Amino acid sequence: MFRYYFFGSLLTLTTSIGLAQSINVNPIGDVWFYKNAPNPATDPYALAWGDGTNDLAPTFPPDDFYSYSYFKFDLGGAFDSSKTYTLTMATLTVYQYPGAGFDADLAKNNPLLARALGDGWEESTYAFGAGNPSPGSLLGAGDMSNYDKAGYWAITIDLLSGDVGAITNLFNDAVHSNGHIDFSLSTIMNPGGQTGTKYYTLATREAQAQYRPTLEITTVPEPGAMVLFGLLGLLARRKGHKSTQNGVHAD
Repeated sequence: MFRYYFFGSLLTLTTSIGLAQSINVNPIGDVWFYKNAPNPATDPYALAWGDGTNDLAPTFPPDDFYSYSYFKFDLGGAFDSSKTYTLTMATLTVYQYPGAGFDADLAKNNPLLARALGDGWEESTYAFGAGNPSPGSLLGAGDMSNYDKAGYWAITIDLLSGDVGAITNLFNDAVHSNGHIDFSLSTIMNPGGQTGTKYYTLATREAQAQYRPTLEITTVPEPGAMVLFGLLGLLARRKGHKSTQNGVHAD
């Protein structure tokens, strides 16, 4: 009986205080951040490679041995700027173009990496140089299990698998300012020289609609998050007490 009462109360509370709020958006801007990129803001692709050991160059802006991809998303005013949010789910999905110049094992050992990025750049006015924001905290690594040599394949990055504090701050800063949240994609994968083919070629917002990057986020506003976590803790203690009463003890 307690279980049904508890979940009924949880449903009522989450509904009344508007706990869960989600958004699913495509980028409003993206660039291929590389010094020799021919059309970095308008091409339907952005590339990423590293030096075989590091995904980021020791200096900024990076030299030829590194290439990043920058993506900017707009939260669209969907969140209350007077509130602070806790993220319960955050993923970034991008698509690799067909004909990857690397195999599945290399992809697994050299995944695509998402990093926090400042908002000080715009696709329409972009120019390579030190005036752009540099990639920051590591937020997560891509799931490379969808590898497909012949076709497009999705790379999903769990943005809560890395620096949770960084993505939380990035999101709340966006909510409290102009609504823009930005990410950099990089990798340690070494292309294999100037004519090498071992690098990521990612579809941008200029690509076909079904292959454009997608940011998905689910949030809980504070202090609603504290209420939810408190209720979940209460359920756990209640279940533990019930097990003890029935003579069941956890090791």
